[in-house]
Amino acid sequence: MAWIESGDGARTKIVARVRQALMAQLPNYMVPTRYEVLPQLPMLPNGKIDRACLLNGLGVSVNQPTYVLDARERQLAELIASLVGHETPNLDPQCGLYELGLNSLSLASLHAKLQFCYPASEITLAELFQYSTLSQLARRLTGSVSEQEDQALPAPTARQRLRKRLNDPSIEGNER
Repeated sequence: MAWIESGDGARTKIVARVRQALMAQLPNYMVPTRYEVLPQLPMLPNGKIDRACLLNGLGVSVNQPTYVLDARERQLAELIASLVGHETPNLDPQCGLYELGLNSLSLASLHAKLQFCYPASEITLAELFQYSTLSQLARRLTGSVSEQEDQALPAPTARQRLRKRLNDPSIEGNER
């Protein structure tokens, strides 16, 4: 979690710049996944930042924009909000899933919930990396993705290629 003090209302630009700067300087695991932009950071009488006040206000956002979401995006936002601890599912549909606060474990939980809620979609965990924003994921679940978004997934891993070779009866020594 990162708190940013800013007087102007360009929340998404500020968050993007700070995130980009942190990604250039820090390893990925140290880059915050949630950002709160406040007009002024709370201060103690001695001039230090009041961390307790910041932590108490985690669920409350000052000047948070309201995003217009369609029905599927709203359902996804509610699932994601429950995983990352947001009280309201007011999530930016153009933000990446990691930027919304998910990590690898919560992404696996999201995958399990999506398989339960949308069994006909047959979405894979790898597709959560391919369709990495809320709006892209919603379009994938409804089956309305563009050809550009529906690019082939990365090449199979060495383990997958080896497994395929070991199961291929045409290769000498693989007869069962």
